[in-house]
Amino acid sequence: VWSAWLSENQVKDLGPGENEHRTLFVKIPDNARPGDSDTITVTATSEDNENVSDNATCIARVGFYGVEVSILENYQENAPGGKLNYTIRVSNTGTIGDSYRLTFRDNINGDTYWEDNISLDNSLLVVPAGENRTTTLKVTIPDNASPGTNDNITVTATSQADNTVENSASCIARVAIVRGVDVWIENNDQTGVPCTWLEYIVHVVNTGNVADTY
Repeated sequence: VWSAWLSENQVKDLGPGENEHRTLFVKIPDNARPGDSDTITVTATSEDNENVSDNATCIARVGFYGVEVSILENYQENAPGGKLNYTIRVSNTGTIGDSYRLTFRDNINGDTYWEDNISLDNSLLVVPAGENRTTTLKVTIPDNASPGTNDNITVTATSQADNTVENSASCIARVAIVRGVDVWIENNDQTGVPCTWLEYIVHVVNTGNVADTY
């Protein structure tokens, strides 16, 4: 049962055009569920004439906490030593303003490898109810990372008001496979007489980061 009471139940000797205020207190029951509400009506009636009366209503709601995480760029790649930026959006899906602690973990075949190469611009976001805020996840691909490797990075936002409220989203950072070739010829300008052979050394250089056949 919802309980409500006024700081004082009477307004005495109120002159024409004057106003006074009273405070209305509403106690939300212990067993109320998120989203429950109660409508309270306050009525003022003249003690001299009961036909002179007016009322107003207000609504008391049970608030709740909620959060949703999304990553705008869920897949990016770069060569070893390259940098990747991901936009992390944290939305407050509850009815109460909250702050959220952001953490991350990465996973490559069940092991963590790149944590020292990953950072968040802001690991604590304050988000009003119904709004969202963003921060940037920054990844530097290790110099010794193997081309073609995928690192699955998960970002989690946890409510600071209720740590049972959290949500996560993931993105992939991939070590790009770069293919390239460079060809050059030694002694590329020679002169000979008819019926003789000229010999040139042709060099093929793999300028990529994976083995290839040419």
